[in-house]
Amino acid sequence: MLYRILTKNELLYIGFFLTMGIARNDAIPMVRQVSAVLIIAGILCWIIKLLNDTYTVKERLWQAALLCIGALAAYFNHHLGCLLIIMAIIGMKNVRFRIVLSAMLGIQTAALVIHSSIFAADLLTGKVDGYYETRRVLGLWDISEQYRIFFGELHPNGIQKLIGMVSAIWSYLNYKKLCMKHLAVLTCVNIAFYFITYSNTGLMLWLVFAAMLLITKKEFAWLDQAAKISPWLFLFMAAFIVAITYFYSPKNMLIEFLNRCVTGRFHWANEHLYASGLSLWGKSLDPDLAYLPLDCGYINLLLCYGTVLFGMYILGTAFTLRYLADKKMYPEIALVWFLQLFFIIESFILVLWMNATFVYMSGLLYDVSMPLAGSPKGNCQV
Repeated sequence: MLYRILTKNELLYIGFFLTMGIARNDAIPMVRQVSAVLIIAGILCWIIKLLNDTYTVKERLWQAALLCIGALAAYFNHHLGCLLIIMAIIGMKNVRFRIVLSAMLGIQTAALVIHSSIFAADLLTGKVDGYYETRRVLGLWDISEQYRIFFGELHPNGIQKLIGMVSAIWSYLNYKKLCMKHLAVLTCVNIAFYFITYSNTGLMLWLVFAAMLLITKKEFAWLDQAAKISPWLFLFMAAFIVAITYFYSPKNMLIEFLNRCVTGRFHWANEHLYASGLSLWGKSLDPDLAYLPLDCGYINLLLCYGTVLFGMYILGTAFTLRYLADKKMYPEIALVWFLQLFFIIESFILVLWMNATFVYMSGLLYDVSMPLAGSPKGNCQV
């Protein structure tokens, strides 16, 4: 049984993570009263866990500073996502990465099962919904129209994202035994869902992640250098995305090509950026542009949560990549990059049960959590 291999503090943390991850989960239908009970239970688990742990003065100061920032963010932008993420990072001391990733996989699998059941019921009753979409950037096959089906209550992009996340975290958790046939089967599953969703980037990112895992398995000599430059590459990518959004013009051939590759997301982000403007702590989006989705996660974070939290996330992720590179945790770097690439097209950066980047950020605060499957050259214990 899982509870027999967990410490008391890990049990408390998983109690917090599961209750919060389920309560604040748009992919799992739930009445408000049940959600409120789960949130209260999660907060109690978190408080007890913090009282049971011991911390240095430096750690206490960092905890206080982060909680103040989270509270200020919640006060000004009326979103609890940042505060919840900060609580999750603070509570990670003496909690193994593997345990939290397993809980994350459990929540994602539950969401997948629920919507699979709804989809199966819809098939039996003939009530499956969908829509045709004509794209300038087509799918894997040259067709002019794609009929995209809602999977349960999830948007086609949502289910492709979910199946990609489940595949990625399962692969990571089973990294030591992972081989080509496992990745081949998971790729077939992702392609099968593609014929329901026609989510081009969702499938492409899974293929990129599978390729990165295969590369880490080979332990090439250049992996160490690639890992060391990954923080700088991430900073460049984040700056490039903001620059493309700010300077977007359909007359610029390169920018327009990149915009079409992400099906118009930079154009929509540009409209929201100029309509809402920047602020320290974020603000609500212009209601006159409600018809335009703001799917780019980085711009969504910048506008809705402000420049302070945006800067903290970008710097925190860069330092996390450096931390993982120093520990020679190459599979973990691949997983973090998989997520960061996803945030170009999806805005789930502050979703606790989807963004594993925050699990590794705790290493910056405590440097005591242990990797699951890092290279044998790494100096952390499993």
